[in-house]
Amino acid sequence: MSDADEVRCTEPGATCDTAAGESHDFGESHATGESHAAGMPSSRGDLPATKKRSRYKRMFYALLILIILAVATFVLIQLIVTRSVKGKLYSLEAVPPRDVALILGARVYSDGTLSPMLRARMDRGIELYKSGKVEKLLLSGDHGRKVNDEVNAMREYALAAGVPAEDIFLDHAGFSTYDSVVRAREIFAAPSVIICTQWYHSYRAVWLAERFGLDAIACPVEDLAIYDMPANNVRESLARVRAAWDALTRRSTALGGPQIPIMSADGRDSWDIGAE
Repeated sequence: MSDADEVRCTEPGATCDTAAGESHDFGESHATGESHAAGMPSSRGDLPATKKRSRYKRMFYALLILIILAVATFVLIQLIVTRSVKGKLYSLEAVPPRDVALILGARVYSDGTLSPMLRARMDRGIELYKSGKVEKLLLSGDHGRKVNDEVNAMREYALAAGVPAEDIFLDHAGFSTYDSVVRAREIFAAPSVIICTQWYHSYRAVWLAERFGLDAIACPVEDLAIYDMPANNVRESLARVRAAWDALTRRSTALGGPQIPIMSADGRDSWDIGAE
């Protein structure tokens, strides 16, 4: 094939003979190549979609790991709180003596009557006092408002049961279990306590008290039927998580105040001014 023929064969649309005698249309081949390239998926076009899928996948696995960690932490806290103090909950007959009965407040009705829950706690504390298991009663409840006065209603109940006034101490800022146990240690300098509350609550109360160096055990009263309900069990489980957070962060209690050493002071020093 001559040089001229070779040149003509390179022109688009030209037909030339190859060495094998076959003809080939270069223009048609070129067009077919373009058509084939246009039909292929573009790697550049697929790249953003691939990146999106990869990002969603990473987000999914990160969320899954967070959920697993949250559940594991929740379960671990329940086990720590309940099992670490299990041997420190006693029956009335078996409870060893301590200095103070710490009675945790609960609902008081508008007429000053104690709710069944609070009455059971008070009865247990009074039993401990009269049996010589404790020397003082520390009544810790919410007295943040006049219409919500737990501690004075508790005091009246103890006085009516024959407990001497000088042995009845009031913590007016026991707004939560955390506040009650921290203030028992910091404000009232209680050397040791028997916590009086229901079974479901005793684990958390003793566990919190120990976190702040308070020598604490519990002499629980029976739970009310309402605390067998799943919703209340969930509520208490969440309260244990909050207790763990409070113990970790060591948040300040709601109110301070002058120290009233419970073993040497007169209980009336902690009463409202003019109350007798």
